[in-house]
Amino acid sequence: MALYKFNAIADHKTKQERIYDEAKNAIIQCNFAPGEQIVIRSLAAQMNVSEIPVREALKTLISESFIVEKNHNLFVAPISASEFLSMLDVKLGLEKLAIRLTARRINEEMLTYLRNKIHQMEAQYHSGNLEHYKAAHNDFHLSLCKMCGVSYLSKAIEDAFAHHTRGVTYFQLKSWDDGPSIQQHEEIVRSLERQDADAAERYLSANRSKATALYKKQIEEKHLDI
Repeated sequence: MALYKFNAIADHKTKQERIYDEAKNAIIQCNFAPGEQIVIRSLAAQMNVSEIPVREALKTLISESFIVEKNHNLFVAPISASEFLSMLDVKLGLEKLAIRLTARRINEEMLTYLRNKIHQMEAQYHSGNLEHYKAAHNDFHLSLCKMCGVSYLSKAIEDAFAHHTRGVTYFQLKSWDDGPSIQQHEEIVRSLERQDADAAERYLSANRSKATALYKKQIEEKHLDI
């Protein structure tokens, strides 16, 4: 097993929370490859912790479908192109529900936050810092969902975002051909400002559908099984 080099545990989070975060990030970034075995004893030794918090953290990752258990052994969950594309459809359905709820309860503080995120996205893209652009972009969309006020819906979407990132990383996909659409994000915010749920959902769907179509095109070009 090629071990991912974990950071030392030294912050306000519990050991279990930190192990969960580190292991999940390693899986999302494909430092742990699909199908790779996860050995609790090895992780515990590397992180200088007992096996108990490692085991508990991995249980959570099993519940989130990042890890699977077979014959009492743990493995990074496999991922297929068809599963990835199906997950994007489910994720969009959840996001559409969330944005309609957000439109009902949006306030000026929320709108200001979203506008600032768009400014960050634009600045990072034009400066060529695509990693920071992606971080601001993901935060924008996750914030849209968290603003809906339904915690379990937000959590489901957050998990879907993580699987989305894992798929993009694993299949080496790009998210746009000719640059991201800042205008669509601005239209989403303007729709929310009017509390127009239909328009907000429409612009969100257009933004997401364009990316999904590009993913599918790349997957077909790579001759991946769908």
